[in-house]
Order: sequence, then C-alpha cells, then structure tokens
Amino acid sequence: EKRYGRLDVIIANAGIAHKAPLDVLDDDKWELTFDIDLKGIFRVVRAAVPGMRARKSGAVVALSSIMGVAYGWDEHVHYSAAKAGVVGLVRGLAVELARDGIRVNGMAPGYIRTAQLLSEENSLGPKGAEAASAFIPMGRLGEPEDIADVIVFLASNSARYMT
Repeated sequence: EKRYGRLDVIIANAGIAHKAPLDVLDDDKWELTFDIDLKGIFRVVRAAVPGMRARKSGAVVALSSIMGVAYGWDEHVHYSAAKAGVVGLVRGLAVELARDGIRVNGMAPGYIRTAQLLSEENSLGPKGAEAASAFIPMGRLGEPEDIADVIVFLASNSARYMT
C-alpha cells in the first residue's frame, strides 16, 4: 500500500493444473500445486488484511473449482485437493474477517474456456472441452466473461451483505 495505494479488493484467481497420475505424483508437484492454488490465496489475503481492517472495508473473491467441491478429477488429485482447501479457507476467512468489514466470497466454476482447459498436455484439450459441453446443463462451456461478471458483482457494494 505504501507503493501503490490502498487495496480494496482481492481477486485470487491464480491456479495451475498438471496431469499427474498418483503413481507419478511426487511431493514436489503436490507442493507446487498447493503453493499456488491454496497458499497463494492465503499469503495475499494475510498481507492485505491489516490495511483493510484499518479501513473496516474490503472484499476478497477467491476462485476454487467444481473439481474441488463436487467432482474429483482423474490424474489431478493434487488440484482437486488444493481447490477443496480453497473452499475451507474462504469459509474460515469469511467468518473471521466479517466483523472487520471485510467480505470474503468464493466461486467454484466448472469448465471455462481458458488456456488451461484447452491444454491437451494438462487438461481436456479442445476436443475434450467441446465434448464436455454435452453434459453441462446449459449445453456449452463457460466463457471467461461469465465468471468475470460474477466476480465484479461480488467485489462491488451491490454484494455488501454477502460473505
């Protein structure tokens, strides 16, 4: 805040996914995934909270994944576990920070057309992503804007009583 000014909103959207079947999933891959997908959110929020507490205001939106709340993901147990951890982190932070005027909300998107999803090496790839559309109730992949619009709402004063 000394360098850039006050921080009012955190959008914690960093995440990685790598295919790694259990028999080749080593501790380094596990730790890297948790460092980025879960611990990264914790570290950013922890650093920002003092200023938000001092102002008695702030909003945090942290992204989990449908793979962390509703489904497992073959060859991605580390990703599913880290994203499930995001859900617990959001719940705990929401309760702890509410009395300080800081709202914490989470989102758990399904299949969104991103570079990560379209990676054949580490995710579904283009053909797999399109095939997934058949079992998505809305009949299509989500677009980044579909998620961004919800994030903007959650970060805004229109969501002032949501945590």
